Amino acid sequence: MIMSSTTTVLLTEKKYAKTVKVALEKEGALDKSYRLSNLDENSFSSFISTRTLDGGMQQDDIIANSSKFIAIPILANCLCRICSSSCEEIPHSVFNLIAGHATQSCRYSSSVLGNSHRQLALTCDNNLNFVQNILLQAIRKYNPSFDEDVIFKMVDEITNATMPPKLELMGDDRTLVIPFRALNAASDASFEKIMQDAIGENYQEEFMPLLWKMLADSHRSQRVVRRGEIDPNSKVRESGHSILWIDPEIQRTFVSDYGELYRIEYNMT
Repeated sequence: MIMSSTTTVLLTEKKYAKTVKVALEKEGALDKSYRLSNLDENSFSSFISTRTLDGGMQQDDIIANSSKFIAIPILANCLCRICSSSCEEIPHSVFNLIAGHATQSCRYSSSVLGNSHRQLALTCDNNLNFVQNILLQAIRKYNPSFDEDVIFKMVDEITNATMPPKLELMGDDRTLVIPFRALNAASDASFEKIMQDAIGENYQEEFMPLLWKMLADSHRSQRVVRRGEIDPNSKVRESGHSILWIDPEIQRTFVSDYGELYRIEYNMT
């Protein structure tokens, strides 16, 4: 699960955090998708001082005194008006408590951590749907050297039938259900081409388990199954399911308790 991402923040001393936060929240400028965070020296960047009384601080000064400051996430479209010295939205006394603005990685709020779609929307600034973005991330992870623009173009051209915008969750254990024709190289030439071009001949054995795991993690699931194709001659119209991926710990428990009573369908036939 993604726990944090880079966002726009205001910097203030910790002792002023509540005062500044309340003022920002009152004006609808506080970004509630993130938590207030200590300064993260690894991701803290692009600091610009808003101080006028003391000449302001430089980024190196902030980092050297990082334990004194806290980062308050702010909506990017509110930055200009809030950080203007002539800002009328927040009291001047509060404005003077702001050291400046920057970008850094902040942890998501509890509401975002419970919603994988919101997480992805915050980290991916593109027009791809949720499943397309997971595929894009999986390809990047498996093959970092593959051309970024080429990957994006290939994924962007895939239809919703191959990459549905939303997947079904089944049962109390949140089993993730993949439609029969989705992400299925055996029945979709466009998806097979992406796998061949971006991954190579071993995509079934090496890449697909990675993709299933990333989809499972994004939905807080321990098992991924594929819905079977409905037999047109079936009177009850049942389709059945085949297991694509299962959490290794759950798999070990099943095998220990019941023996090998199932098989994982990597070949998607």
